[in-house]
Amino acid sequence: MGTLVAGVGYRNLRDLSFGPLVVDRLRTFAWPPEVEIEDLSYGPISAVHRFQECPAVRMVLIGATRRNRVPGRLYRFRPGPLPSAEEVQQRVGEALTGVISLDNLWMICRAFGVLPDDVEILEVEPVDEGWGEGLTPEVAQATERAVEWVRRRVAEEPGPLLNLRRRDEVLQVLFWMRGEGIGDAVRPGEITGFLDIPERDLRRVLDQMVEDGLVLDHEGKFRLTESGLAEGRRRFVEEFAPLLRQGHGECNDPECPCQDGDPAACWTRNPVSL
Repeated sequence: MGTLVAGVGYRNLRDLSFGPLVVDRLRTFAWPPEVEIEDLSYGPISAVHRFQECPAVRMVLIGATRRNRVPGRLYRFRPGPLPSAEEVQQRVGEALTGVISLDNLWMICRAFGVLPDDVEILEVEPVDEGWGEGLTPEVAQATERAVEWVRRRVAEEPGPLLNLRRRDEVLQVLFWMRGEGIGDAVRPGEITGFLDIPERDLRRVLDQMVEDGLVLDHEGKFRLTESGLAEGRRRFVEEFAPLLRQGHGECNDPECPCQDGDPAACWTRNPVSL
C-alpha cells in the first residue's frame, strides 16, 4: 500500500462520526491506484493485523477528539512519541473492550511497529458527542475543509510509490527516444507528449533522477547517464520483452553493440559497411 487515508470514529455519536463521514465524501472522488480510502473504525487490534499483512508507506488519519480547544476547528499534527508502557497497555485494554479513538489507533499501531514514519492526523474539536446522527453545523463546515485538504495534499503531492513508478516510466521513454533517434537530450515538454504526467510533476521526478545520477541536466535538457541508460534499457526490456523480438535494437546477435545498452547502434536497425 502506498498512502492510506483513514477515518476513525462512531457513526451514531454526532460529531464523533466526523472521520467516517469525511471518508464517505472522499470515496466519491477518483484516486491514484496507490491511494486507499478506508474506514478504520473497527478497532486498533484489527488494524494492527491488517498493517502487518499490508503495510502503508504513508497515512493520513481523520477523526474527532475532545481536547478542550476551539469547538469545530480543524487541527493538523503529527503524532508524538509513545507514552509510558503502562498507558499503552491501558490503550490496548480499551481497544479490546471496543473503544475506538484516534489516539488508541496510532499509539497501538506504533507500539506494534506497524505505523509508518510518515503519519499526519487531521482532527476536529467536537461540539456534540451525544447519541444521534448528523454533525453540528460547525463540524459540518470542517468536513468540507478536511476533504479539500486531503484532496490537495494527497493528489498533488505524489507518494513514494507513485514517484518510483513515474521514474521508471521516464527512464523507459528516455531510453526509447534515444533508440528511435528522437534525441539524446530532451526538454520536459517533449517527454510529456509520451506520458500522462503533468509537467510540474515531471520536473520534480527529473530533479530527483539528477540527484540519483540517472540523468544529467544541461541547460534544461535532460540526458541519460551511463547508469541511467543501463537502468532504462532494463526497465524497457522488462516492460516490453514479449513485444520486442527484433524491434527497437533488441536483436538475437550476442555480438551486436545493442547488447551493451545502445539501441541506436543495433546492426539490424542500422546496418554498417564492413
